[in-house]
Amino acid sequence: MSVLVLHPRGHFSYEAAVAAQEAGLLHRYVTAVYRTGRTPVPGLWHLLPRGVRDHVDRELWRRWHPALDPDLVTTRPASHLLYQLARRVLPLPRRARAELEWASIRAFGRGSARLVRGAPRPALVHAYEGGALEVLRAARRAGVGTVLDVPSRHEDFVRVVAEEAGRWGLPAPALPAGVQRRVDRERAGADVLLVPSQETREALMGAGVPPDRIVVLPFGADPDVFRPRVGGANGGFRAVYVGHVNLRKGVRYLLEAWSRLALPGGELLLVGNADAAGRALLAGRPNGCRLVPNVPHRELPGLLASADAFVFPSLAEGSPIAVYEAMAAGLPVVTTDGARAAVRHGVDGIVVPVRNVEALADAVAFLHRNVEARLRMGREARRRIEEGFTWRHYRVRLVSIYRHLLEGGGTPVPLRWNLP
Repeated sequence: MSVLVLHPRGHFSYEAAVAAQEAGLLHRYVTAVYRTGRTPVPGLWHLLPRGVRDHVDRELWRRWHPALDPDLVTTRPASHLLYQLARRVLPLPRRARAELEWASIRAFGRGSARLVRGAPRPALVHAYEGGALEVLRAARRAGVGTVLDVPSRHEDFVRVVAEEAGRWGLPAPALPAGVQRRVDRERAGADVLLVPSQETREALMGAGVPPDRIVVLPFGADPDVFRPRVGGANGGFRAVYVGHVNLRKGVRYLLEAWSRLALPGGELLLVGNADAAGRALLAGRPNGCRLVPNVPHRELPGLLASADAFVFPSLAEGSPIAVYEAMAAGLPVVTTDGARAAVRHGVDGIVVPVRNVEALADAVAFLHRNVEARLRMGREARRRIEEGFTWRHYRVRLVSIYRHLLEGGGTPVPLRWNLP
């Protein structure tokens, strides 16, 4: 019995592949691009300019997990690389770029579906919402069990971005026609849907998914990688945000709150890349606010360790991994109701309503002036991760789901986590 794990982009799906590998269940891990150690584009690699090869090599470090056996990884880079080339070279309008991206995802799915139909055949497929339809259909025809990972609330994302674009007169990301229909078909075709939070579970139930097919599986962080700063407070105050700078993440409200605070010597780091709307937001950013773009994940632990608080005012999320990582780094977290991850209000951080600039500013001001409170919350945040929300916890829980399905348990999956 084996599990085929597929994701066109990678991200936290590496942890699912490692979970299956550690349990001796991994059939293959399939993604578009991964640092396998094998030469990319054989036959053409040495013809590329040295600068291009160096750039590709740096990018590949973003797509790698130290515990994942590269011999169990299959890459399907063609459609992804064509999309990236066209996006960078051709003067495409936003909608055309979005259509091209979804075309590359569909091509990845069609190619990956052949692994389900061929021999040896996996017993279970674990795919991810948005890039799973072709694989789920092939699995159903082959009599293979299916798990669909739903890391976020797609409908909420679309709604929130449209609301924000209309509210502020900013460009909204283009969404190709048919994406929601594709997502609905994926959800209808999977045996089990994994979600990272109760809020996401309730959203799926509201969209018509039967509750007995939905399992809440929280994400995690690596406390050996993300560690608190040694020595406690350093006399200054640095707040850090990690994520895309766009309409959905609530960055506009964070910038307004920071402007109101005008903290003496305070610094706000926005760590992440900005889309067109994000760049418009940043045009008038307040003093003490700095953008840090294009940060490899391996540099995040150092940035978080340099901070005093983590601020994440997102308007719609599933369960943001950035919050788990900040907690592992011993930071108190200021976040919103739908983006709290493992945060307990008043214990590990402060949870505020979305779009509430005054509440956001008050929370940051409280942490700024109450050093003991923020250190205490940071210690509680670190303990919270260590006791129930590491990637090790995630992998153990996921393997229990795999084994239940592989042994013919079906749905519902009778699992309850003893969360701290």
